[in-house]
Amino acid sequence: ACQGRLVVVDGPLRQPLADYISETEVNAEYEAIVAETGPSSVHVIPREKRISFDDKHEAYSRLDAMKVAKEQALVRMRAAEYVQAGKALPDDIMANYTKTIQQKLAPVALNRIRGSASSLHR
Repeated sequence: ACQGRLVVVDGPLRQPLADYISETEVNAEYEAIVAETGPSSVHVIPREKRISFDDKHEAYSRLDAMKVAKEQALVRMRAAEYVQAGKALPDDIMANYTKTIQQKLAPVALNRIRGSASSLHR
């Protein structure tokens, strides 16, 4: 009879559960990770031609700053792909960015806060 065994997959690591719990590397197997060697589409575009955002005056929390940076990176990458392909940027690229940022940074509705607070006092 063939017995099964529990295996842990943790990123590139693959090893039997018992070894993982014992913190031993005896049966550990690592998957080769291939790094991207070429420059991203953004880095091919000269800095002065890259899309930029006028938000230096904004004071974001750490979490919001990370959300904004991620969205800006995605927009820059999309814009660079258009430029590399010789295409004009879509007219709504910044409007879509603004809408996404507003959704991701939307404050919790006051009614929800008031509603939950008033339900606690009932």
